[in-house]
Amino acid sequence: MPGQGVGGIANKDLSDEDFLLKVPESKMIYNKDHMSINGWDKWSGLVGGEQLMLWVLTEKLNENSDWKHYLNLLPSSYEEHLLMWNEEDFKYADMTGLYAHQQSVLNSLKQSYEHLQQTLVVDQPDLFPEGYFTFQRYVWSYLVVSTRAWSIAQRDGDRALVPLADMLNHVAGSGQGGTVSDEFVINSTRNYAAGEQVYDSYGPKTNFELLTTYGFIPENNPHDGAGVELALHPEQNLVHSIVEPLLRNVDPNYGEKVIVRKNQMPLALLRVFRLSVLKFSELDMVDDILKSKAVSLKNERLAFHEASNALRQLVAKYPSEEEELALLAKDDLNYKQKSAIRLRLENQRVFKNAISTLQTLWKNILIDGHLLNDV
Repeated sequence: MPGQGVGGIANKDLSDEDFLLKVPESKMIYNKDHMSINGWDKWSGLVGGEQLMLWVLTEKLNENSDWKHYLNLLPSSYEEHLLMWNEEDFKYADMTGLYAHQQSVLNSLKQSYEHLQQTLVVDQPDLFPEGYFTFQRYVWSYLVVSTRAWSIAQRDGDRALVPLADMLNHVAGSGQGGTVSDEFVINSTRNYAAGEQVYDSYGPKTNFELLTTYGFIPENNPHDGAGVELALHPEQNLVHSIVEPLLRNVDPNYGEKVIVRKNQMPLALLRVFRLSVLKFSELDMVDDILKSKAVSLKNERLAFHEASNALRQLVAKYPSEEEELALLAKDDLNYKQKSAIRLRLENQRVFKNAISTLQTLWKNILIDGHLLNDV
């Protein structure tokens, strides 16, 4: 598929009630089915899917493998993936978090690789031919698993490689795939003509998630969102010192970026700002705020004002849309650089959309005379 690598083609006309493909569960390779390598099982746990990664590497050495044809179809390299970006590729990646993400993943992979070198390779020196188990090849195995494995709900989220099903390309709104009885099924969600490329969905992921996991950003992603770094200040504010532990209890992700999504009410953002402007005399309202409820017109006015200001200050740090579009029009930038610019541009648009959403919500509150949880 031009610009998309391998893909799937409909071999007949399909309706939105048909299935695209079915794979017997017996042909799926589960992570937890490979917890032991000849009795060795001292995994570091630093990288998700380590067991599948080692399965891919060891099975590639087996000339008589039942999976030989599948393994031969796997990409030989992932040159465009974020983990392969160099300093020049990150030239336009400020404000994106891409470099920090790359370094975090590579650091975990290095620690995992060193652990295996010091344990598995020492315990089983004949497992790999000399010079085979390199860090480069270990990163390759990670990219195979991270870009192709499904999380299977019926197996408590265990990861699985699903041969051939993992060859389909992504379009939002397509079937996501999952196990039904003893089969893995991807259903059609629209009509396809014979000979047309068919698609599945990699899930409702943001542009950041799609780029850092799979190496691409789609056009007009309906699930896009961007992260806002927010934190209460318990060391400076008594109320914050009281409410922050409560927020951590209801939101295990507090302390990470709050995700603001396109065309959605920014409830997680508002919850933090409702708490941030709370007065000591209003502490009896905390439980409702933690449930993402509005508690008073005064608190809501302050929260909306502070949230909008924070988003405007964030947008002001970005290059203008005109500057970003001019960069994207240049012929001398590579795919990776343009991907970073596109991510930066779309993040800015998400924040602008959130500002507009807050303005509309506040206007409706004033017109209708109802707080958000009263609607």
